[in-house]
Amino acid sequence: MPQLEFSLPNLVATFLNSDDRDQNLIMMDITGDLRGKTWRTEMDIIFKPIDITLRSGPCRIDYYLGCTGAKVKMDLLDNGRFQSWTPDEEIDVQRKLRRTSSRGFKFSAKPKGPIEVGGAEYAIDRGANFEEENVVNIKANPRITTKAANAVEWIFKSPREIAAVRKMVRGNQLLSAHIEWEHLNREGKITLRTTDIRIFDENDEALGWAYTIALRYFLRRKMKLQNKDGLTFNFKIVDNGDQA
Repeated sequence: MPQLEFSLPNLVATFLNSDDRDQNLIMMDITGDLRGKTWRTEMDIIFKPIDITLRSGPCRIDYYLGCTGAKVKMDLLDNGRFQSWTPDEEIDVQRKLRRTSSRGFKFSAKPKGPIEVGGAEYAIDRGANFEEENVVNIKANPRITTKAANAVEWIFKSPREIAAVRKMVRGNQLLSAHIEWEHLNREGKITLRTTDIRIFDENDEALGWAYTIALRYFLRRKMKLQNKDGLTFNFKIVDNGDQA
C-alpha cells in the first residue's frame, strides 16, 4: 500500500495540534493514490486568519491577522513529470465605472402647450458637471497557474477587479495533479508562502499601513505566528510493493 512521507510536516494540518493550527495563516492537507506509475494527488490549501481581540471596558474590537494571497509550488525530482494539474481560475465580475464630465454649451428646455406647468423649465449652463455610470463585465483571476519544466506554481490572490481594497483570503482551495515518475524514487518538494500579511477589520478589508504597523507593535507579544516566511518540505511516495 503506498504511503506518503514528509520530511518536515509543519504545514500539514493533519499533523498539527490545535494550538499550532491557530498560529498558521496557511496550511495544507494532501492525499493521493498510486496507480501504476501515476500518482494522483489532491491538496487542500487552508487559509485560516488569526483572531485578534482588543478590549477596553465593556467594548470589544475584533481584528484578524491574515493575507491577501499565497503561492503554492510543487517541484518534482528524479525525472518526475506532470500529466495534468489544476488550471487557472477565471471569474466574471461586474464593475461599475463612474465618470464626471462637463457639457460645453448652453441648453434650456421649456414645455409648450395649453397646459401651464409652473417652474417646469430646465436650463444647463456651459461647464455644468454631469456624472455617468456604466456597468462593464471584466475578467478576474483569483488563481493563476504557471507550469515550468517539472514544477507547477499556483498563485492565489484577492483580485483588485472585485473590490477597490484587497480583501483577506480565507477558506479552502482544492488543487489536484497527476504525476508520473519513470523510476521508483518518487520524490518532490512543496513550498507554501503567504503574500502581503496584513491586519484586517471585521469586513475582511485591510487596515491602512500606518495603523497596521502601530497595531502590530502594540500586539507584538500577543500575536503568535508560525512560518510567516513560508516553508518548504520534501515528500516521498513509498510503495511496499516496489521491487528494487
